Amino acid sequence: MQNPIKPFFIFFAIEMLVTGIFVSLMVSDTIPLYQKPYAVVGFIIFTFGAVFYLIYHLLLKNRILKKRLRKTGVAAIGTIISTAETSMRINNRPVLKIQIDIHDKLNGKFTATVYKTASILSVSGLMPGNKINVLFNPQNTNEVVIDD
Repeated sequence: MQNPIKPFFIFFAIEMLVTGIFVSLMVSDTIPLYQKPYAVVGFIIFTFGAVFYLIYHLLLKNRILKKRLRKTGVAAIGTIISTAETSMRINNRPVLKIQIDIHDKLNGKFTATVYKTASILSVSGLMPGNKINVLFNPQNTNEVVIDD
C-alpha cells in the first residue's frame, strides 16, 4: 500500500514549480520588476514549491520509509563500512553518510548508503566495523533504514 502523503507532496511541489516558471515567463523582460506583479508572484510560487519539495525530501521521506519498513521490511544486521559527515545539518545536528554491508540469506550480501542525523554522543556508535540493526525492502535493496 502506497502512502498517500508522498504523491501529494510530489504533485504539489511539481505543480508549484511549473506554475512559477510559467507565470515568470509570461511577462516581458522590457518592463521593470516593480511593474511585473505576475513575475513576482511566479517567483514566490516557485520558491514555495521548492521549499515544499525540500521539506518532503529531507524530513518526511525517511520517516515514511522507516514506518513502512517496520511493517513490511526485513530485519538484518549490518556492518558499517564507512561514516562521513556531510555539509548538511538539521537542528544543528550533523547529517552522516553511512555505508553499510548487509548480509541476508535471501538477497545475499549487498551494500547500502544511509543518511542519518546524529548527535555528538551517538557518533561513537556509528564507527566503521560496528554492527547495527537495519530494516530493508527485499524487493528494492536501495530502501534501507537504521532501526533505532
